[in-house]
Amino acid sequence: MNTSLPNGNPTFSPFEPVFAGYANKIPLAFQEQFLHSPDYPFNIVLDGYLDVWFHPKWLYPLFWYLENLGILVSEIGNKVPMNLTVQAVREKNGLPVHYWNRTFQFKKERYFNTILAFDPDINKVVDFI
Repeated sequence: MNTSLPNGNPTFSPFEPVFAGYANKIPLAFQEQFLHSPDYPFNIVLDGYLDVWFHPKWLYPLFWYLENLGILVSEIGNKVPMNLTVQAVREKNGLPVHYWNRTFQFKKERYFNTILAFDPDINKVVDFI
């Protein structure tokens, strides 16, 4: 994997190739979250509330199983307090990646953590769960 844009400039975020040419049109809050660079000496921390979407009750066993594998959160709710921490790092190959660590405040605290990277072979951001 190369760690530069087609113009040869180094990438500083896995989302940079996606937003190339649009950076000035993206709201500042989105720039800070999605274009966060490993070169910055801080993480991005977002606190707020989230409506966790509905799923039919008959799917609950599948959702429970996937939650226990760390793939999703099986609980639902409105205005669930949550925290997202975005940590930007460089992998050994120099590729910038984001660690998105989410914490949901249900009756029992739930976590949903992913790693996001840009894959130039398919020209997309990929999400590792």
